[in-house]
Amino acid sequence: MLATLLLEIRTEEIPVAYIEPALTSLEKGFELLCKKNLISIGNTKTSATNRRLVLLADDVNTTQKEEEVKITGPSRDAAFDKDGNLTLIGQKFLEKNNMKPEQIFFEDTSKGQKIACNKKVGGEDILPILSRGILEIIQSISFPKTMRWDETDIVFARPIRSIVALLNDRIVPLEIGNISSSNKTIGHWTLDNEVIIPHAKQYVSLMSKNKVTVSISKRKKSIITELQEIEQKFNVTLIQDDKLLNDNILLAEDPVVFSCSISPDFMYLPKEILITALKEHQRTFCFRDNKGNLAPLTAVVSNNGVNEKIIKSNEQVIFARLSDAKFFYEEDLKVKLDDRITQLTGIAFFPNLGNMLDKTNRLKKMSQKYAPLFFSNEDETDKTFLAAHLCKTDLTTLLIGEKEFNSLQGKAGEFYALAQGEDPVVAKAIGEHYNPVDVKDNIPVTKHGAFLAFIDRLDTLVGLFAIKATFTSSKDPYGLRRTSLGLIKIWEDYTFPFTLSDLIDENAKLYKEEFNIDLVKEELENFMIERLKNYCLEQNYRFDHINAVLDRRYPDDQRATDIGTSLKIITYLDNLIRDDEYLFRKLLRPGRRLANILKSANMKENLAEPEPSLFKEGLEFEIYTAFQTAKRSIEPAWEEKDFVYITWKLADLDELIHNFFEKVIVIDKDPATRKNRLSLLKIGDALFRRIANLTEIQLLDEEIN
Repeated sequence: MLATLLLEIRTEEIPVAYIEPALTSLEKGFELLCKKNLISIGNTKTSATNRRLVLLADDVNTTQKEEEVKITGPSRDAAFDKDGNLTLIGQKFLEKNNMKPEQIFFEDTSKGQKIACNKKVGGEDILPILSRGILEIIQSISFPKTMRWDETDIVFARPIRSIVALLNDRIVPLEIGNISSSNKTIGHWTLDNEVIIPHAKQYVSLMSKNKVTVSISKRKKSIITELQEIEQKFNVTLIQDDKLLNDNILLAEDPVVFSCSISPDFMYLPKEILITALKEHQRTFCFRDNKGNLAPLTAVVSNNGVNEKIIKSNEQVIFARLSDAKFFYEEDLKVKLDDRITQLTGIAFFPNLGNMLDKTNRLKKMSQKYAPLFFSNEDETDKTFLAAHLCKTDLTTLLIGEKEFNSLQGKAGEFYALAQGEDPVVAKAIGEHYNPVDVKDNIPVTKHGAFLAFIDRLDTLVGLFAIKATFTSSKDPYGLRRTSLGLIKIWEDYTFPFTLSDLIDENAKLYKEEFNIDLVKEELENFMIERLKNYCLEQNYRFDHINAVLDRRYPDDQRATDIGTSLKIITYLDNLIRDDEYLFRKLLRPGRRLANILKSANMKENLAEPEPSLFKEGLEFEIYTAFQTAKRSIEPAWEEKDFVYITWKLADLDELIHNFFEKVIVIDKDPATRKNRLSLLKIGDALFRRIANLTEIQLLDEEIN
């Protein structure tokens, strides 16, 4: 017999951020329960509001499937004595599996013969299985924070008020704390009436009659339709915000959308302040007029119907919220950003890492040293330095300091800087330097913003590694992964002319002297290389190309830590093997041959520059000259990141290197000659290893030697 299963967990209001992961856990848990217990099901759907989590499954077979499975028991010697009689061990095996002696057969295994039997499983009513399994599923749902609400030890995101668990019209018995499952729930909160669900299939329609639209997609469609009606009525365009839409879908069980006007007194405020106040604090939608400006109205999603009193009440709340924003903004403008610098001493950066003025001073020093390497003239460098000087000052403003508009850190500094007459380039850099805030956020669009965002993240990472801030596979309380990912994404788009190693060295010196700079450098470099590897894998770059490039060596045979260049080379190699395999192989063959012979030679001492006076063969002079010529030729191409030119120049060495190995014995009997020839080859190896450790790269046929 096929049936419909209903599970509704009704709670106090759950934070919307908790709901989607909870539904995923609920659905996967139920499907796993059915799979493990031979329960066949049709479609499984989950839905939710912030007051209830719902699972509906159709075509649930009320009886388990039957299967015959082989049960393997103890060894033959343990199950039978020397006379062929069952031992106590053998009898226990039969009793446990409800089998008879004649059903035993012998199974050959790697550990000798064992007794076994075929046993039919399944075929039972699923109600007891569901009762046990659903209880475990509910208790296994994980939330960022949980709470207890009575004398029992049950925890959940919010107090559970009722559980409906039905298999058609049969109640699935569950007990969680003081709550027992039933066929009774409550309708919309404004009705607060008991709703009896006689049959699982009637749940959706009965809830609809009691002002609860169970389906998330239907609530979404309703909200979007009414937002479109507002667009048409006022000739405005909705500012799209998927998170805001999803939040409202989950907050409203019976959504109704209406518009509220915004007083003209507030429309002079920066649009970021208005949008933040309306979206983040009131969860209302904003619009643009036909000129692209912010329109003086907002749309509210109500879970309590709509009438003039409700509209007026919402407008009053919006007016109060925007009045606060206006007060903060106007008070903040009375103090110049430059005059706020000293106030940064009162704002902590991290424990044992000083305050935000200390951080600002480090950013200024890093800017002073590295901005001239990145920008083409002194004026651009000066603008970057000023941006570094002012970038944290908005932390002292009322707008940010009162915790009302924390998401505007940086942006607040930008529009205060503009309002106070600072250069727009400086203001934009201040506004961008927190980007990207998360994985989906864009990196800065200006060079000044990118540079400031870059050195800001680097300083944070150096400091956190200095105090040994830790993270685990599941928890990262200091945001190390997010910070490093932002740094990598910025470096991917901007060609910074410095290495991670140099930056860490310089930045670490600006912290307390007692920090072990060498240890910080080693740990942070390893962390960044590992994060870069993970990032590249997520972008679907070839694993062997990633390893090869991250093991490249430059300069002085040290691991290259120019992350931006590494990213570009990985991308280039992935494209090259696809678009020009001939050239790829021409690069690979000589590079791998040089690396392999140096590795096989296993030289314990460092190889110095070769001594031409010790050359005995003409090919030694020829290849020495070719290496030196190639080095001079490709050096300018490295500045331009012209990897195509570099590859062709290195590939041109293929035939010469091949002839050298054919005609010259590198591992000569004379130690001085052998060492000199290995030193000669090391020059060539360094040229190729600047691209990648080509021995790490795999080809399907490997026919390159």
